[in-house]
Amino acid sequence: MKAVTINVRGNPPMRQAKVVADVRRAAGLGTCIGWQEIRWERYRRAIRELGPAWEHVFGPPGLAVSWRADLFDPVDDGANVTTRGRALISPNRYIQWVVLRDRDTGIELVRLNTHAVSGGWTRPRRPQRDWRRRRWQEHVAALAALVERFHGEGRPVVVGGDMNRSRVRFLGDEVEYDNDFAIPTHREALFDYLCHRDSDDVALERVGREVVRGFNSDHDAFVAEYALSRRQR
Repeated sequence: MKAVTINVRGNPPMRQAKVVADVRRAAGLGTCIGWQEIRWERYRRAIRELGPAWEHVFGPPGLAVSWRADLFDPVDDGANVTTRGRALISPNRYIQWVVLRDRDTGIELVRLNTHAVSGGWTRPRRPQRDWRRRRWQEHVAALAALVERFHGEGRPVVVGGDMNRSRVRFLGDEVEYDNDFAIPTHREALFDYLCHRDSDDVALERVGREVVRGFNSDHDAFVAEYALSRRQR
């Protein structure tokens, strides 16, 4: 599994030719993609236009997960709202999840995709900073609860998204972080993460990672490649 996380900038919206270029470039990087900021219908259309090689779940506003149709079968999906937004401060925030079955091994894994509240730790200070920080912490607590839930169901989990806080172990020691924390993904900040947690029966061994630059979006893509294997009993 080659996981990708990419924020295709929607604030302000990009011209459609740039959206299409970013979507197609991201699709060339991996086999399972978590998208953020694709709330506009024309952004979602660019993803659908990747064609029959890809399947997708378009979740709450701004989030989607895509996967290679020849490699994975969808089992289940859903989304949780974590924060009700405030006008001119933050939109609603969500966590999206998809359960995929690897066709080669039969292993079921969970891909979590999210975009956390922004502006809690940026400089200069943003309006409603304390509110932003509280909502960010609530969001992360909900994310941790979902990781624990799926782990309890016996499934390995890959977590990805734009966390809007730089170089932070946002899930503590519950997961293994796949980023090199010295390498930024959004100007000088590290906002775009992939991390994972094994199940008791399945190991997700990271065998590669890369920050890919040069997108029209103001975010870089982050890619992590995993080998899935059942543990010996």
